[in-house]
Amino acid sequence: MIGPKYIYIETTNLCNANCIMCPHEKMKRPRGIMDFSLFKKIVNDCKELDLSESTIFLHKEGEPFTDELIIDRIIYIKDQLPNLKQLYVSTNGSLLDEGKIVNLLNSGLDKLCVSLDATTKETYSVIRRQLDFEKVLKNVNDLIYWKKELGSKLKISLQMVVSDINKHEVEEFKKLWLDKVDQVSIKTMHSYLDGGMSSFAKSKDREQKSICFDPFNRIVIHRDGLCGVCCWDYDNVIVAGDTAKNTIQEIFNGEVFNQVRRIHEEKKCNELEPCNRCQRIFGEDKIHSDIIQNDGEEVIYNT
Repeated sequence: MIGPKYIYIETTNLCNANCIMCPHEKMKRPRGIMDFSLFKKIVNDCKELDLSESTIFLHKEGEPFTDELIIDRIIYIKDQLPNLKQLYVSTNGSLLDEGKIVNLLNSGLDKLCVSLDATTKETYSVIRRQLDFEKVLKNVNDLIYWKKELGSKLKISLQMVVSDINKHEVEEFKKLWLDKVDQVSIKTMHSYLDGGMSSFAKSKDREQKSICFDPFNRIVIHRDGLCGVCCWDYDNVIVAGDTAKNTIQEIFNGEVFNQVRRIHEEKKCNELEPCNRCQRIFGEDKIHSDIIQNDGEEVIYNT
């Protein structure tokens, strides 16, 4: 049996922002927070897997810190899964008050990505609507300060999702943050299926151009425990299984995942919703990041 390299656990799909590139407004799934007993069951299922090269992402279609138990969940994973390669959380940074920051730095979390996307309030307010730029900036600087004070090993990554709106601020973003955090990630904006925000392509082709990476490497566990095969399928159109009833390994090797893989390999995704809407396989869209380490090394991440 094979296992996923990337495991998304969406503890909440609630969000306090309204960002221009995010499909959150379109999402029809009921919103809420994952029950902790279900969460523990999912984490315990992970013990069946070889996690030595795996990453768990503790986020998906929500802001993780709207979940008041997020730090307890981080601690539980680190306690129960000592062989996990990396535990990763991505946040908009708006809810990181001092208490949360200190607890987070002591939690054992491996990597925290803060999506900042701008160097000025004017640009930020266009992209990350409903959030306060100055407040987020203060939270990021407090995070950097307390990391140094506590000697925490948490890796901090500051991310800029680049589009025509903010591309003029990229070099300033690098200068501002590279010597203060562990990584600066310059991520080209993609479309989240058919969102129309891609910097690679604005529309999809009729013919399938590529085979998607996700069904072969990822499993997405939504806050209700239902599983998906794709990190862009925000409404979980393809339900691959229920973690309340089956283990992650059973679902990842189950009928739905295998059927989706066959359809992709045979390039018949015109018949498969929502893959038939996706510019990643019917176009030039992709997940692309130039990740610059604090030591100056540059890593290119593409899928």
